[in-house]
This record gives sequence, structure tokens and C-alpha cells, in this order.
Amino acid sequence: MNQLLLISKRFVFALIIGAFVAALLLFLFIRASVPGVNETVIITSLKNTVHVRFDPLGNPTISAVTDLDAYNALGYLTARERLFQMDLIRRKSAGRLSEVFGDAAINIDTQQRHLQLERAAKAIVNKLPVNQTRALQAYVDGVNTAMQQMPILPFEFLVLNYTPESWRLEDSILIALSMFQVLSSEQESERMLSVMEQTLPNQVTAFLTPDVDEYDSVLVGGHQSWRPKQPIPAQALATVLNSKQQRTKITDTSQHPQDQLSVASTSLNTDDLAPGSNAWVVAGAKTSDGRAILANDMHLSLRVPNIWYRATIKYAEQLVSGVTLPGLPLIIAGSNNHVAWGYTNAYVDLVDLVKIDINPDNPEQYRILNGWANIQHIKEQIRIKDSDPITVDVRYTRWGPLSTRTLLGSPVALKWTALDPSAVDLGLINLHTANTLEQAIDAMNNAGGPPQNAMLADQSGRIAWTLMGKIPKRHGFDGLTSRSWVNPEIGWDGYLDPNRLPRVIDPETGFIATANNRIIGKGYPVKLGHDYQMAFRAWRINQRLEKMHAITEQDMLDLQLDTETEFYRYYQKLAFSVLTPTAIKEVPERRVLLGYLQSWDGKAELNSTGLPVLYAFRKALINTILPAYYQQCLKRQPDFRFSWSKKEPPVRQLLNAKIPATLPHPQHYASWDALILDVLESTAQQIKQRNKITDLADLTWGNVNTAKISHPFSAQLPLLGGLLDMPENPLSGCPYCVRVVYGLFGASERMVVSPGHLSEAILHMPTGQSGHPLSNHYRDQQPYWEYGKTLSFLSNTVATTLELRPMIH
Repeated sequence: MNQLLLISKRFVFALIIGAFVAALLLFLFIRASVPGVNETVIITSLKNTVHVRFDPLGNPTISAVTDLDAYNALGYLTARERLFQMDLIRRKSAGRLSEVFGDAAINIDTQQRHLQLERAAKAIVNKLPVNQTRALQAYVDGVNTAMQQMPILPFEFLVLNYTPESWRLEDSILIALSMFQVLSSEQESERMLSVMEQTLPNQVTAFLTPDVDEYDSVLVGGHQSWRPKQPIPAQALATVLNSKQQRTKITDTSQHPQDQLSVASTSLNTDDLAPGSNAWVVAGAKTSDGRAILANDMHLSLRVPNIWYRATIKYAEQLVSGVTLPGLPLIIAGSNNHVAWGYTNAYVDLVDLVKIDINPDNPEQYRILNGWANIQHIKEQIRIKDSDPITVDVRYTRWGPLSTRTLLGSPVALKWTALDPSAVDLGLINLHTANTLEQAIDAMNNAGGPPQNAMLADQSGRIAWTLMGKIPKRHGFDGLTSRSWVNPEIGWDGYLDPNRLPRVIDPETGFIATANNRIIGKGYPVKLGHDYQMAFRAWRINQRLEKMHAITEQDMLDLQLDTETEFYRYYQKLAFSVLTPTAIKEVPERRVLLGYLQSWDGKAELNSTGLPVLYAFRKALINTILPAYYQQCLKRQPDFRFSWSKKEPPVRQLLNAKIPATLPHPQHYASWDALILDVLESTAQQIKQRNKITDLADLTWGNVNTAKISHPFSAQLPLLGGLLDMPENPLSGCPYCVRVVYGLFGASERMVVSPGHLSEAILHMPTGQSGHPLSNHYRDQQPYWEYGKTLSFLSNTVATTLELRPMIH
């Protein structure tokens, strides 16, 4: 017996040793794929030697003789650190994820194939100007050299057991087109309004979809809007609530309204996490020494690795520094010694859903002006890992591909600037060499890409705002709802003249701020968009900037970290209005809730109490109220989604007026106050259950707002989550304060820079430069971003170096 026990112990010990050795070997094997430094590398596509200096956080400074050598080196360095990220994005855009992930990605690939982005990318490459093609080719050569020289591929390729294909010019364009998808949401609002237009009274539609709010801050075109705030159409709302179709949707009066309307609430997004940004510029008159300063933080979904790769490029007499998008040879946001630039999403309407009339006698034809045209069929084969390929039939019209989703029973074609080779290019590369504010404005106005608010500052203390990107020039309609284009009086006449795009230069206020709000009024001759974000952030930034003088870079970072959020004061006061002495006497426990809400300090700081309930209370109110008015739309269009951004104005109007005839769910509530109180108490109870607490008193904002910045693999490999993901630490900030952050969404970088003073500029971002979890630079920038610490935009400290040499013949 003792001998058997001894043998068992030795066997277990041997297994443990074997497992340890195997794990160590695997670790060393994967560790070998971490890019090397302090070495010399031969790159055959280089013309001259390039010197690279890395600062202690792995941020490179590339010193080259020519711009093409610099872009070659940038491609090389980026691919060494971010190859899997780049490959994933190009596959997602092209609809080729199933090749490596199997049938789990078929739906995504099918949707992407119908968009035909690969086809568009090839057409765009063929139309690029010569200078852009050369720059892109140099970058692509650098990427491919990095791939060829990797002794071991990054671990993601090993796990998925595939080798990435060589990088192509069109792959970089697919990266650019991916940003169109991230930043464009017009298709959903057009679908929504098309259904509402055909289903609800006009008064109701207009009331529910204004383009203004109480925080509006317009730059040009006056303060009048295309969709102004409307009085409450009480009778029309009552008619909608009492309609036969509405009553048939709500039959079980014993069920709670929030449960009963679960189908409707899933059609409503209340997260307020739309892609956007803060950006502002202050002129020399408001700074400490006459310099102009730009501040920019771009809000996107946060992931590992971060969307941006930091780089500084020097060639000839040029220096340009900032953040690049892996896959592209562009400093997307940054500065040279003369001009600085940054962006916020402009929410310009780039998409039209063209109603298609199918020939009743021939389903393969659609109506055009003088008869019928044949639908073009494009057969797309999707290869699937460990399975047989499938074929997708993409139907194409003269206006674009047919959507996989019909609208009001009719097919619609997607007319989208992203599919037009004349609307997409790498024109932002001209910013690298811009020497004046006017040159930077010209570069922005003429560049192709998803339109943005372009914020500019120059070394002489001047500032400007304009629009970047190609903007459709519509005639015969405004793009708000789907229309047939058979009549030639409806359509696009190319794009707006770049030289006539709106701009503001050196305003008397001494500053300009944008934050995805409506900034162009009805007085501007062209309607550029419809659905803008709430203007609270812009209002708060303007409010602060008006009072600031002798501004420094640190002051601008402090403003980026501002967590004051008067936005939720409305809901605090609303809660107070129903937590009356009588209500508390009826249910004494309500006194605890009242005290908790009274404790809120008006901020979204880690230790702020009260806000967790107010944040959820607002969302629950919107989910309870709004769906009641569009039930008929769900009946008319089952995939209807109320996607309008400015939900706040109509909801607050209804809550303020408390008109009995407009009360949702009267079978459950005797009054608006009863609804408000019920939603408030239900919200508080749900928060306690979710956080497994019995008392709200100690629940802080930091308890509910934690970082959720994860690697694409961690969901499938949860045991590696600690290695792959960023720590789930509590975060200050919220969707409605200047410091935008909530879970997996927030500022993808924070940049503060003055041209000519780059050594004093600030730039930090989440995660780190490397996409390799065993690299020292995988997460080393995370604390600076998380805690709002200052990090140099341009570091002079050299930690490691790399020398890139051409092949000597």
C-alpha cells in the first residue's frame, strides 16, 4: 500500500513538473514573438537608413531621409505590434471572419459581403492620387516586411492556427472603410423616420424627433433648426395610445409595464454611447503666452489593443506626431510644428436608402426612369473554417447594393459615400506638411473619409473649425426618409464644393468647441444632417472656457477630466418631487432612498453617491415612456428601432407637463407621479439586487462604472482574462459629462497640444502600444489614462533603438 502511495505521489509530481515545463516552454515560445529592439534590421524596400528611437513606453520616433522611407518604417513598426488587430479589421470589413472563426461569424460575414466593401476598396485604390498611392505602397511594403521577418507569429494566429496573407493596398482602404461603419448611423434614423412617417400622426413624429435641446450651441447658420422643439400634441398622443393596434399590444393588465413592454424597450437604445468626441481650440488671446492650444479626446468603444498607435515621424525638415490608425500611413490626430488638428464626429448624413420598385412581371428587374433595368447578381463565396463554403447572392442596382432588410415591404438600395471611390482617399496626409491654418483648412475640406468637425490651431495663435470629408449634394429631397430615385429630380449631384464648406476662423470669443452637437443652423443653405447628440458636453465646455484665462495645457487636460454633470440634476429634482412627506409616511423605507439621492455631489467621481440610481432612473423612465407611443411602428415594421439621439427633450416635456391624456399605461398608473415613483423604486430595487447589497448608502459611482476593456479572445478564454484584459478598476466619468467613460466606452485618447510647443503637449491613451500580452508595453499607458495623469506628447527620453537599413546591392 505504501509502495502504491509512493508511486502515485511520484506520478503526480512528475505530472506537475511536466505541466510546469510545458507551460514554461509555451511561455518562452510565445515570448519569442515579442518584437526585438536594440538591433539592426534589413528592409529591402527602403532607399535610405531609418533610425527609430523608442521612449520608455514604446512610443517610436522615426527619423528618415524621405517621407516614403518614413511611411515604410511606420508600416513595419505598426505591424510588429498590431498585426492581428490589423488582420481582424480587414477581415471584418471584407466579410472574411468565418475563414478563421468558423460558422460563428457567418452572419457578420454575410452582412459585410452585401455591403461590397472589398469591391469598393479596389475601386478606391485605383483612383487614389499618385502621391497617396506611393505613400500607401511604402507603408504596405513595411507591413509585409514585418510579416516576413517574424520568427514566430503573434499568439492569436497560433491559437486560431492560420497564417495571415500578405498585406495589400486595398487592405489599408478596408481599414479606412471600417471607420465609416463605426461613425455612420444615418441608415437607422432614416429607417426609423420612414416608418414613423407612414405610421404615426405627423405631430407625434415631429414631437418625438427634434434636432434641438436646451443645451444647444450653434457655430454657423443661426439658431433656428430644421426640426425645432414642438408643443406636446396631447390629443394626437392620446389617439396613438388608445388606438386599436395599441390596445391589442397590451392585454395582460396584471403584468408590470416595464416587463410588458420588453419587446418595445429592446427597440430603444438608452445607453447614449454613440461614437463621438470632445474637441476645442483656444486662441492666443486666452492663453498664458499667446499660443493656441487644441484639446481632443475621441470617444469610441474601448478594446485591447487600443484603436490608435502612437508615432512621431521626422523626414527632411518635417516633423509630425500623434496617433495613427493601424493599417494607414496617416497621423489621424496630432500636430506638426506649425498646425495641430483633431476631430469630433459631425453626424453628417452620408447614406440614403433608395426605394426600389420591382417589376411585378419580372422579379429580376427594377424600375428606372424609362422602364426597367436588370438587377446585377454578384456571387460571393464565404469560406468557413472546418466546414463547407457557402455562396451569398448580392443583388446590385445602379444606386448601390440592395439591403438585406426591406423597409415598409419594399427593397431598398444603399447609396453610401463609403462605396464611392471619389469620396474616399488619404487626403489627410496633406496635413503632415501644412504650414499655415489656411493650408490645414484646405487639406481638411478636400480630404475624403467620414465627415468630421475639424478643429485646428496654428503656431501663431490662430484657431479654426471646418468640416472634413465629402458631403452629398442632394436635390429634390433632404435625405431624412427613404424615397424612390426613379424621378431624376431626386438624387445626388456629386458633393458639396470643398471651398464652400462652412468654417469659423479666429472668432471673437477666442475659442471654438464641438462635441457631436448640432453646430449648423437652418440659415446655412444646405441641410447636412438630422440626428445629433445631446449638446450637454458642448454646453459645459463652452461654459468653462468662457471663464478661463491664461490657459495652459494642464488646464485643458483638467477640463477633459471634468466630471460635473448637471444633466442628471433634472432627474434628482424629479425624484424629490415624488418622494414627498406623504409618500414617505406611506412607505418609511423611501426616506433612505431620498437621503441617498440628496447625498449626490453633482459629479461622476469614484466616490459619488446617488448617481448610480439617477443614471439608471433616467434610462428606466425613457424605456417606460417612449415605447408606448411607437407600438404601431413595431407592428408595421417588426425590426423597427427608435434610434433618435435626442430623446431627452420630448421625455422631459412629458414629465414636466404630466398631462393625464398622454400617460402611458393608464391601466397600471393613476397619474404621472405614480409612474415616476414606481419607476424610481423599481430602479433602486434592481440596483440593489444587481450589486447584491441591502443598503444603498455606500453604493458609489465607482462601484457601478468599472473598466471593461477586453481582448477579443478573453470571452472564449476566460482563464486568460487576467493576462489579456485591462484591470476592471473603477472609473470617474459618465456619458453626460466632459470626461466620457462608461464600461467599455470612452475617450480612446486625450490629447492637448500647441503647435511649436510639442515638448509641453500631452497625450495619453488606454492600454499600451503593443498588442502582445507579454510585452512590457501591453498595458503600461493604462494608468495614465485611467487616472488622468499627464503623459508627454513628445518624449526626448530614449529607452531603446532600432536601425532599419536598406539592402546594399
